[in-house]
Amino acid sequence: QAFKLEMEAKVRRNFRSSEHDTDVVAAALAANSPSSTAQGFGSGSAAGGNTRTTATALEAMEVNNEELALLARAADELRQAFLDVESLVSVQGERLDDIEAALSRTQFRTHGAQEQLVLATEARRKCQYWWCVLATTMVGLIVVLLFFIFDRH
Repeated sequence: QAFKLEMEAKVRRNFRSSEHDTDVVAAALAANSPSSTAQGFGSGSAAGGNTRTTATALEAMEVNNEELALLARAADELRQAFLDVESLVSVQGERLDDIEAALSRTQFRTHGAQEQLVLATEARRKCQYWWCVLATTMVGLIVVLLFFIFDRH
């Protein structure tokens, strides 16, 4: 955010400077007659002082234009960087959604597994109970049979 504000301020400052330089060039051109301007650029005669001012203003404008071009490139790079970050955030968001869905499925399956474990534990207890009943009944029958067998002899 701070970088964006700094870039906007720099662009505004350069734009104002460029407008000022354009005004200086226009004033210099207006001060010179068309023939003296042509002479000034061509031969460096008496209008050389005005020509230097005009040339200096033109150089300043070129520098400002180059700075504006650099700022435009920097702004494009910044825009591309933000697009790249947006893309990465989108991909990460999709991955987070995938992780969340996997966690939900895992939680559902874990709950189902816990229910199955409870049922298996209950079934094992019932089975143990019936084995104990069967073993006790068998021991009782064996004791009764032994009693009848030994009682008859």
